[in-house]
Amino acid sequence: MKVAISVQSNYPVDRQVRTKKFAKYLDRDGEDVVIYARNTSFDPARGQADGEDDPVTEHLPYGTVRRFSWGWTPRLATVLRASVPLNPFWFLWLVLQFVRDRPDVVIVDGIRAGIPTALAAKLVGVPVVFDLRENYVGLANSLPSNSRVGSILQHERLVWGMERATIALADQTWVVVEERREQLVEKGISPSRLVVVSNTPDLEEIPDETTETAAVAADGGALTLVYVGVLNEFRGLGTILDAMAELNHESDPHVRFVVAGDGPHKSALEAQAERLGVDEHVRFLGWVDSEAVPQILASADVGVIPHEVSPLTDLTVPNKLFDYMMLGLPVLATAMAPVERIVEEENCGVVLPPATTPSQTADRIRELSESDQRALGENGRRAVEDRYNWSREMERVRASLDSVVRAAR
Repeated sequence: MKVAISVQSNYPVDRQVRTKKFAKYLDRDGEDVVIYARNTSFDPARGQADGEDDPVTEHLPYGTVRRFSWGWTPRLATVLRASVPLNPFWFLWLVLQFVRDRPDVVIVDGIRAGIPTALAAKLVGVPVVFDLRENYVGLANSLPSNSRVGSILQHERLVWGMERATIALADQTWVVVEERREQLVEKGISPSRLVVVSNTPDLEEIPDETTETAAVAADGGALTLVYVGVLNEFRGLGTILDAMAELNHESDPHVRFVVAGDGPHKSALEAQAERLGVDEHVRFLGWVDSEAVPQILASADVGVIPHEVSPLTDLTVPNKLFDYMMLGLPVLATAMAPVERIVEEENCGVVLPPATTPSQTADRIRELSESDQRALGENGRRAVEDRYNWSREMERVRASLDSVVRAAR
């Protein structure tokens, strides 16, 4: 089977973890994988219109990348390759690629790639699977808009219209949690066209030395919390800093916080830590390579997911939940529906109360410090090994792809 994957950005880049896992496992199963990428001019490593280091076609160990490279000057390339949802040049280029390569099925990665890719595939008679990996309506409502055009593009009705149109064009749609599937069924989408493919980890990517339950970090008996991810305001990290200020004014427990990530809210968090007098106990590592994350997690005691509870976070699940569980870290999380369900079902951490206050957060951290952290971590690690791992997701992926290909014949 030839499987095409259409991504809405450059490829390969670090953020395309899910796409890489799809491609790697499909290639291992003997499928022929082709990835169609935007090749925009915003990434110097991949997007210079006249560069020598951005081949139109690149052969990776797990598939072939074909890059949309129309544009004979940088200015023209910026127009033709604009990363907008209804770019007609992107659509036409995809039609030509599908006619030449004749894939058996196309996986659409994300909403911006959605409608053009689905229309191009349908035009040449190729079935489509829409990987709805994000709650885009919730995300649009959570992110700030810096312009009138941005406000229009992030309007809830427009974003939902694009989601709904792509779902209608696709033969099947993948979502990351059962809660999202239930929401779409309530909106009139047939359950038979929805498959849950979650954001679980690839067990083969865990270095051998970090497969055991994470060791307690040695720093004068301090409890080390860790967060890995983007630093937006809605990620809720300020609540952890407020709780640290309360805890570190007491004799026990003493708390450290390691933050691995970057984003628009980083400066505000650094200023907050300094204002609260906890900056000596907080380490902002900046963005780190994915290969370094397991070692960072293994040096901590508790993984935190303090995101604000909202329509965005109630309908998705962050990768970091399973990354923490995989490394044997107890989880401290807010009451986001999917995260709360998994943490409580697996007894692998503590869930903060709705609209948690700094005092309530401090109480839960204190509770974790006094709990059997190793047992909680072991529960999470066992759950990942048994259920929440990429090999399990790929069983559903293969079944979905086989069904849409059979139906199209």
